Amino acid sequence: LPELQSKYHLSDAKPTVRYYEGAAGNMKANREVLAEKKEILAYLVVNKDIDTEMADYWREYYDERIKNNIHVRAITSDTPEGKEYKKRDKEELRETKLVPSDLFPLAIEKNIVGDKVVFFSTVNGVLVSTIIENKEIADTERAIFELAWKQASKYDSALK
Repeated sequence: LPELQSKYHLSDAKPTVRYYEGAAGNMKANREVLAEKKEILAYLVVNKDIDTEMADYWREYYDERIKNNIHVRAITSDTPEGKEYKKRDKEELRETKLVPSDLFPLAIEKNIVGDKVVFFSTVNGVLVSTIIENKEIADTERAIFELAWKQASKYDSALK
């Protein structure tokens, strides 16, 4: 028994993973992101289907972000939807960098905030949110984002 227990002993620092489905789950995951009350780093694809399905919630989301002065730095593809998203940066407390869509073909959104990395996607038309909570994972993802941000700044300037 002790040998078996030692093989399955997990660290207290193990990642916590939560999974949500549907619009209600997507809202819950977004509320967790906002609850951190810290800058949000995001890779995203602007998805009109999700935006339409959750239109009522997004106003609440942006109001909460603005009220709590939560800034976002986002990287997205240089698509018509991405350009429209970027136009709202100032009013939505955000700075967006556009990158060529052929180099940045995203199908999901990823937020990095606090000790969380949150993935938003659709699976067979259903909204899915997955949260991984772990300091080391979040710090590593944040470092990768910073590298991507520097390169995205070059692309964004060239696209203007």
